[in-house]
Amino acid sequence: HIESPLIWKLLNLMFLFISFIAVFKSVKNSTNKRVQNLLFSAWALLCFFILNELLEGFELSDFYPYSAALFLSGMHFYNLKYCNCNDSECCDQKT
Repeated sequence: HIESPLIWKLLNLMFLFISFIAVFKSVKNSTNKRVQNLLFSAWALLCFFILNELLEGFELSDFYPYSAALFLSGMHFYNLKYCNCNDSECCDQKT
């Protein structure tokens, strides 16, 4: 088992901080409550996987953090395309 350098651990934490800011701003501009919840859930899942790796909690496949990151970025794109509006009529509140 090879110990990762400190710089990679710091970059992971910086990525979590920046991604939280991106999610927070996206949620503020989103008109769909379900998308808002999914954005925060995806970030929380990604945060869990990254912190688990940093703290060397339990052994997980690389598939899980990559899947969470892809889900988070997919939710960002969905939010930009369908739920980022100035009025509530361009994005259905119920879906």
